Amino acid sequence: MEDKNRVFEFASKYRTKAEVLTAWGQPDENHPGGYGISGPEKEGRAGATVFLDLMRYNNILPTAIVEVIVRPDDRVNISYSVRPK
Repeated sequence: MEDKNRVFEFASKYRTKAEVLTAWGQPDENHPGGYGISGPEKEGRAGATVFLDLMRYNNILPTAIVEVIVRPDDRVNISYSVRPK
């Protein structure tokens, strides 16, 4: 999938929230605290869960929805979901 390669290109090009916003503008969807990561279990107790902001761009790629996960230091992880047909 060509769009998969584009997402990898985006991930290497855009490292911070500011860079993403400069390149793509405001997201189509903004979900503060919309992405949760749970830490490992310790001593039989569930690990802590951290909630990160999620920005979703629906029109960057024709066949995929691009998701930008914003970490506390404003660095980003970029992934995608295949657009339903």
